[in-house]
Amino acid sequence: MLTPERVKKLRKLKGWTLRELGQKAGLHYSMIFYIEKQKRGLSSASEKKILDAFEIDNVATLERLLALYDYLEVERRGGGENSDGE
Repeated sequence: MLTPERVKKLRKLKGWTLRELGQKAGLHYSMIFYIEKQKRGLSSASEKKILDAFEIDNVATLERLLALYDYLEVERRGGGENSDGE
């Protein structure tokens, strides 16, 4: 369900630092860092804590948030369909 890339996307979408996510999830921020950098596996217990921190209780919510992140990234980079302001 959660991948390192998804953890980072969700954290950035919320505007949280590694420390903020760690505090909300009850995990040390260094663990979040290692998860995002794929240097540490994501246990089911840690995954649950992270999902709870993001208030995500089902796959549909997760998918909607990730789609929103992707949309905002495209807009931020000026790559939307109507990037000329119309």
